[in-house]
Amino acid sequence: MTIIVALHDLVAGTWIGADSRATRAQSHIMPVVCRKWYRRGNVALAAAGDGKAQDLIEWAAPHGLLDPADALMVAAKLQAIVKADGWKGNAGERGVEDYGSSFILATLAGVWDIDGSFAVSRINDGEMWARGSGMSFALGAGHALCRDKRRREVYPEARIEAALNTAARFDAACGGPMFIEKLGSPAGG
Repeated sequence: MTIIVALHDLVAGTWIGADSRATRAQSHIMPVVCRKWYRRGNVALAAAGDGKAQDLIEWAAPHGLLDPADALMVAAKLQAIVKADGWKGNAGERGVEDYGSSFILATLAGVWDIDGSFAVSRINDGEMWARGSGMSFALGAGHALCRDKRRREVYPEARIEAALNTAARFDAACGGPMFIEKLGSPAGG
């Protein structure tokens, strides 16, 4: 699986990060390094779940997926792309279909979670969010660093790094070189 994380801080900006392990068919670990975040200017989108979701983002982003960078519009476009690609959702107890992959949208204005049913939730400023098989480990590490009263406020980059490393340490499906980036900086820098 994977670990993707994002954090919007009113002072320090928006930070994104991910591991680089890729899977196919939910269990086959690929022997390649995968960059999980697709970035277009100061907008970034990443997928957790089957690697096919990331392929769809890379294909659709140059064709207007992230324009405008409105979370509800991005979610609607993602849902249309997934359905057009022939994905089948699994209906839960309430009949809401879940397509098995989730997404995080990050902009200079904030971070949004897009779940497997394409429901959108804005993440509170200062709160780190994660998706993927290492999500619980990453959120725990990021929360612990933020709430430790013995320390001064921990810089967002350090929280993201701790979250990624903790997920990789305790979730066998997470790993590979880690990627951390601040939006507003040149991509890859």
